[in-house]
Amino acid sequence: MERSSDNESWKTGYLYEKADDPKGTKHNFRQSAFTMFATSKDLKSAPDSGRQQTLDCHCWTILLLTPPDFFAKPLQDSREADLVWKEIGKHQYKPIAELTCIVHALKGAVDRWTILYQYIGNLLREDFMDPKAYVKLLFDDETFSQSRLYFWVIGCLNEFDISIEDNIKQWTLFREARVTPFLEKDLGDTSQNGDSSPAPDAEKIECQKQFRALDKEADDLRETLENWRLQFQNQQRTVLALRDGALWAIPNITGSGTRNPFIITAIIVGFVTYITVFNLGNIAELSSRTYHNRRTKLLTAMRKDSGCWKERGEKFGEFRPDNDRKTPSEWWIMVYQIRTLVSKMR
Repeated sequence: MERSSDNESWKTGYLYEKADDPKGTKHNFRQSAFTMFATSKDLKSAPDSGRQQTLDCHCWTILLLTPPDFFAKPLQDSREADLVWKEIGKHQYKPIAELTCIVHALKGAVDRWTILYQYIGNLLREDFMDPKAYVKLLFDDETFSQSRLYFWVIGCLNEFDISIEDNIKQWTLFREARVTPFLEKDLGDTSQNGDSSPAPDAEKIECQKQFRALDKEADDLRETLENWRLQFQNQQRTVLALRDGALWAIPNITGSGTRNPFIITAIIVGFVTYITVFNLGNIAELSSRTYHNRRTKLLTAMRKDSGCWKERGEKFGEFRPDNDRKTPSEWWIMVYQIRTLVSKMR
């Protein structure tokens, strides 16, 4: 979550708020990216500079393209970012400064995912210590507030999973391209440009020691991101279960908007059911009479037909003992009816 700004150019939105939240407490969040460009040059110390000639002066420049307050803690004073710049600027070698930027960026991402996870958890948490308010969750209200909340949370968690996966992927690609080759380099070469610029052995060893420490810290943050991804996936499964199987999906028949239609529908259905049951014999007789009349007409037409249909129609009228009777199935009458309709349509 971030402070809102009228001049914000990054994609920004507002987090879902419950109806009972205090007015004026909107929390906005944004979708942002972190881009880094770095370059360096090794300069030999001048003979009269007072520095040891065996020690190079490593000059580097890093350009960071980030949203405002990216390196500040969420919802905190932007002056927090000054500490990050000091932490980055104190390093002599560009690879260490680069990795320091990455570590602080991953720390910021972890902090923000932590806040979002806690916020969504609070949205889903209900106070069971207030029984009257808690039992109302059995039914959704007229504005479908519970349904809208779960719908929004499911959509957010889908996007969060994609974003965290991308965070992890970008770190993995950077580590393969920049970190691993640097750790595998010969200690006699600490330059990114391939120049042999020997520094004192102790300095070279300290350089790789710092780099390994930063690499481990970044990888720990990567594991933390992976853990938050799993936590968000668990939240998503919970919300899906609430949406698909919760009792609040049952219509609230205690509300005036649903009680009256429910009563009217129940009376009509009950009346039609009783009428049908009381007149079941008459309905069956009427159906049988209608079917018999239609059947007689179809059999007459079948006997006047040609080929197998004429023979089949005559078999329906044969009278033989039960053991010798081979009357065709009544389904043939329906098939003949369909055939007749198709013939008329041609």
